[in-house]
Amino acid sequence: MSSEFILGFVAGEGSFYVSVSERANSRVKITPAFSIKVYEMDVLQSIKEELGVGKIDKYEDEYSLNVQSRPECERVRKFVNENCTRWFKSTHKYEQFKKWCSVLDILSNWERNNPPKDEKMKEAVDLAYSIARTNTREETKDYWYSLIDESERYTCGEERTNGDICNRPVTSKNEACVWHNN
Repeated sequence: MSSEFILGFVAGEGSFYVSVSERANSRVKITPAFSIKVYEMDVLQSIKEELGVGKIDKYEDEYSLNVQSRPECERVRKFVNENCTRWFKSTHKYEQFKKWCSVLDILSNWERNNPPKDEKMKEAVDLAYSIARTNTREETKDYWYSLIDESERYTCGEERTNGDICNRPVTSKNEACVWHNN
């Protein structure tokens, strides 16, 4: 299956989206995801094998390839970037893709033990609301902004083996992260 064929399916049936939800500790959780919905299971299976990511689910008479983990989203990003054509860049889907990638970039700092600043979290919320699926949102952007403003950010603070201070996020003051909670 050619990369152009897959990009055609992405442009026509794919969806780059970002969910915004509330964690139990009143923090905002931002989750990028990707899906392709079609009626042909064999086509979707071939796309899944070519991308090397995702899970196929069945909804009534339709199949959906769903990608939700951040490492798998990064593999989708890499595939699109490496195979992007001038035609794909002219589509509305490419605009969604660029915004989706911006959210991945914001969230990548979290993986490096550097929680995104409030302004960046708000930017991620803005990007999420500027991508499709806004009609399924239960809360307004202002609601998420208020949670971001109200939430206190705590970090581990324990000393790492290299002598640096651990900045992994934790849910309360004076709490150690899972790596230092032994």
